[in-house]
Amino acid sequence: MKNSYFTHEKRLDKVPPYLREDLIFDLINAFGLVKNSFEAAQLLQDLLTKKELDNLSKRLRIAKKMLSGSKQEEIVDELHCGFGTIARVQTWLHQGGAGLRNIIVKLPIRKTPPRKKLHALPPSYRMPQIAFEAIQHLRAHNESSKIKKFIEKVEEKAIGDKSLREANDEYYRNKAGSKRKI
Repeated sequence: MKNSYFTHEKRLDKVPPYLREDLIFDLINAFGLVKNSFEAAQLLQDLLTKKELDNLSKRLRIAKKMLSGSKQEEIVDELHCGFGTIARVQTWLHQGGAGLRNIIVKLPIRKTPPRKKLHALPPSYRMPQIAFEAIQHLRAHNESSKIKKFIEKVEEKAIGDKSLREANDEYYRNKAGSKRKI
């Protein structure tokens, strides 16, 4: 048996079928109620651990790369994942994958600031282009700052989760130790 502080083995995977259906019903509807990317970020931040978030986002990018025709070796090099993960996502895409395909097609393209180009014309002639580039810079900066804030909050939550896990481990270690002394 594993090194555990519990007196009996817990079987969380033995949820009754009716309860499992209720749990999945709530999860599906929670995602269905999300109205925008801000609400989606809040839900994911509250619902998932940092590791789960990293894994899901990596799987989504693998599917996106596979659908765009990227080779497995390219994906491994870019995302630093294993061939097993890629094979699993590829199997999901071949066995159905309608959900992934539908979402990937609808994903917006991330905003990036325009590259600076030196123009021969004086600025007064290029004002519409300068204004457009300024708007692009602002949009890219806003999007980037929102993503950075989201990642910071997830990192803070990971630190809190680690502290909580350590405190629980200490509590159960002490509790198990006191039972042995009796």
